[in-house]
Amino acid sequence: MTIGRLVGAITPRAQVMRFLNDSISTLLALFEADGTLVEANRGFRHLLESMPDGRDPAVVFVNPGLAELNGMADEAGTGLVYRGLMTVGNVDCDSDTWLGTVYRVGYQLLVACERDIAADRNLRVELFRLTDEYAAKERMLAKAHRELARRTAEVERLTFTDSLTDLPNRRAFDQELEREILRSARYGEPLSLLIVDLDHFKRVNDRFGHAVGDDVLRSVAASLRAEARGVDTVARWGGEEFAVLVPATGMDSARRLAERIRRRIGKMSRPEGVAPITASVGVAGWLGPDDGSAALFKRADRALYKAKHDGRNRIRVADEGPECQAGS
Repeated sequence: MTIGRLVGAITPRAQVMRFLNDSISTLLALFEADGTLVEANRGFRHLLESMPDGRDPAVVFVNPGLAELNGMADEAGTGLVYRGLMTVGNVDCDSDTWLGTVYRVGYQLLVACERDIAADRNLRVELFRLTDEYAAKERMLAKAHRELARRTAEVERLTFTDSLTDLPNRRAFDQELEREILRSARYGEPLSLLIVDLDHFKRVNDRFGHAVGDDVLRSVAASLRAEARGVDTVARWGGEEFAVLVPATGMDSARRLAERIRRRIGKMSRPEGVAPITASVGVAGWLGPDDGSAALFKRADRALYKAKHDGRNRIRVADEGPECQAGS
């Protein structure tokens, strides 16, 4: 039994017509030869309602056009005028391509269009492929972004970090010093600076080699970190010289910190054969809003020079007399 006979056997013709009339995936419409719409099902009405020009059937047929359909000869006995792809809609707005069949009934045209299921399936497959391809490229871009961020962070770290001790380098310290001076000026808080220089360090390098000297520098860096607070900035200024920036700290506390650092360096473990390491420390305090970073560092450096001049392994405070002699 054919599908047509089966439908005819179990479904009244009226129900089939009701289904076609209510269908939105099938377009059915009857036109006069001049393009006047006579009747349309739900799908075709939905198409017309989406057009900005309203229900003007003259804009419905894009390809083939209405004049072209009227000029086609119909198939004898069936009235078939055209079967194939039809672009139906508005060329300036919405248009869609359907599988269409056009019949001539007297002087009227019956248009029936339906979706190309195979084309839709191919479209879905292509959309899935493009979606997968887009997702893969998106994952690649995300991975590349993470790698770029990692490399950028690494470049920044190398730019502002001493590779030997993993402490901030001079550039990073200079920037932090400027920020802390601005913060101290804003909140009216004290600020202290310590410059720590290892005594006779060149002798260690000359006698034991730079590898041993590097080990000593790393041990000094660890000692400085151990004595400093989390808010303090410990940096390798260069060579065997280190700087410690101590925010919200007056001179008395800064002197005590300097003494703890000096003692810890003298007691730290060292490679076999290396004599105890000693350090000289210069301490200076920020004097107020008119005191810049260069002036502050210059005073601390002068205090360090005085500690060296007075015999090393001691602390000197800028603009003050001897304090904290070795062993005191």
